[in-house]
Amino acid sequence: MLANNPYVIVISLDFSEAFDTVRHSSMLHKLEQLGIPDNVYNWFVDYFNGHCHSTAYGGSESTLR
Repeated sequence: MLANNPYVIVISLDFSEAFDTVRHSSMLHKLEQLGIPDNVYNWFVDYFNGHCHSTAYGGSESTLR
């Protein structure tokens, strides 16, 4: 991107608690209402569809959820 643009915009989001407290469909609907570019919105859709999570601690790992 730097070859074609003088700068790159980076957005950093922490979803660590979002999987436990926010319905993905509700979050995607709110993002859609923001009018963000389609490629950014589609990245979020792709990220949340089929995304699994596990936790590792002390040499043990939980099952995928």
